[in-house]
Amino acid sequence: GSAKDLTLSVAGGGTQQLSLASAGTAANAIDVLASAGGIDIRATGAAAGEDIDITATGSSVNITSTENAADAIVLSASAGGIDITSSGSAGEDIDISTSSSVNVTSTENAANAIYLRANGGTSETIKVHADQGTGDDSIYVLSDVGGISIESGKTGAITNMASDSASSITNAVIRIGTDTANCDIAIGNGTSDVLIQDNLKVGGDLYVVGTQTYTALAVSAGTISRITLSN
Repeated sequence: GSAKDLTLSVAGGGTQQLSLASAGTAANAIDVLASAGGIDIRATGAAAGEDIDITATGSSVNITSTENAADAIVLSASAGGIDITSSGSAGEDIDISTSSSVNVTSTENAANAIYLRANGGTSETIKVHADQGTGDDSIYVLSDVGGISIESGKTGAITNMASDSASSITNAVIRIGTDTANCDIAIGNGTSDVLIQDNLKVGGDLYVVGTQTYTALAVSAGTISRITLSN
């Protein structure tokens, strides 16, 4: 009745256990229901390794909330970390999907505070994909007060860099805008400098606006030198 509690307890300390078991074969063989209030599962005096384990052998574990709140489901560790692991086969992935936004934030003041890594083999890739955005910044990479570095541990060469023959970019390890025709690329603004450390080859026409300063300039067609200027 009202204000009447039911307590199931094992007294005396030691290694005693309280077990609830059902041999039923229904999907709800054990049903824990609070029709008006909440449900708490607590281990307040446990030591390390004396955990709360939820295990489904041969079936799935589903956690569902219908509350219309920003924190309808909360996973929180007040002192330690949180691991989400899966050892499933191909196609048995970890999927995070929502009809709203996905925000990943770290407040740790350390290198690799957010670290996205693929480490499964030589065929692995990492892809960042904006599927329907039509804006010029549908993928936007920003560092508010620092720089941005794009590096590759693989080496490769663009062919015919020192001749007027056509070059192949098949082995170029960093490529920008090479898959889509008529995709113009702009670098820097009116006060930004651009440094190219080694050879530069222009496959089309070159238009230069502004004063040109050079130490040495050579213009050739094939193996024939056309113009040579030097200071």
